[in-house]
Amino acid sequence: MISVTLSDGSNVSGLLGDETEEDLEILSLDGSSRLIDKTMIVSRTAPISSMPPMGFILTKRELRDVIAFLIELNE
Repeated sequence: MISVTLSDGSNVSGLLGDETEEDLEILSLDGSSRLIDKTMIVSRTAPISSMPPMGFILTKRELRDVIAFLIELNE
């Protein structure tokens, strides 16, 4: 998800679509899309991943062990 505040004070939220140097496309949940000129954007929140950061869940050693286990499954 991404949320932008435009120079007219309105907010637009949705999924980030295509992005060029000039424009930003935001896809809404109803399937429509809105192309926004980047010069109209006052602020923008970066998309937030719904996945928790792995570095805060497992120690480096635990993560290595999980990867080693998964590799052994393929052998």
